[in-house]
Amino acid sequence: MLKIGFIDYYLDEWHANNYPRMIGESTVRGAAAAFAWGERDSPQGVSSAAWCRTYGAELCGSPEEVCEKSDCILILSPDNSEKHLAYAKRALPSRKPTYIDKTFTPSLAEAREIFALAEEYGVPLCSASPLRFAAEIEAYHGNAQSVVSTGAGPSFATYAVHQMEMITKVMGTGAEKLMGIMDGGNKSIVIRYGDGRQAMFNQAAHSSAPFAVSVEAGPGKTDYRVIESDFFKAFIEALLTFYKTREPLAPKAETLAVISLIEAGEKALAAPFQWIPAP
Repeated sequence: MLKIGFIDYYLDEWHANNYPRMIGESTVRGAAAAFAWGERDSPQGVSSAAWCRTYGAELCGSPEEVCEKSDCILILSPDNSEKHLAYAKRALPSRKPTYIDKTFTPSLAEAREIFALAEEYGVPLCSASPLRFAAEIEAYHGNAQSVVSTGAGPSFATYAVHQMEMITKVMGTGAEKLMGIMDGGNKSIVIRYGDGRQAMFNQAAHSSAPFAVSVEAGPGKTDYRVIESDFFKAFIEALLTFYKTREPLAPKAETLAVISLIEAGEKALAAPFQWIPAP
């Protein structure tokens, strides 16, 4: 049995509350959430100990204890990515395969620092939005001419990763500059690539707007799809396969590109109708 260790800011959040079940139901058998540590109790008042009792994990006193007892590491804190670097510094010396939940980091500088630590310790490391594994975009890995991605979320900082991940999966790397456009709560960003290709990011103010993509694969070849596939199931299978094979489920270059787009996108929205270079 592959014993997965959970490290979180607080364990009573959507990902930590659903991943144990998804792992148990996955077609990639032989894995379980076995150990866990939360830095604090959840805002809803659920303690780490109570969470562990609910999900059948052993409560640990530190990230280091989680890493010592586990076969592989899952750093969560999906809504507090500012915690990821500190947790990575405590987890990566264990040299065990580590996945860091979305959003990988709040800045490109921190993303590079974590990857540098992983290389120093020889640790297989990766991160991705589950939307990367949507069946609707599987055919377009880096070979699209243009894409329009739409979606929603309460904040750009926390939810932009889903659309930027899809854009990067479809378009590949090489973005050079971004321009933001604000219309009330709606946010749009034009992304220009070095070879002249272009992507459009649209985050709707309405929270129920579905994730969707309109992909241009070539002249006259446009495909519009609402994301309806079970991308979380596909993600969990990719995650467990990574733990078993130690082959990252997303290329490092694309993960860095996603963080670059988010960082530059925030600047572009703060200074609309101006081109902002992608770092």
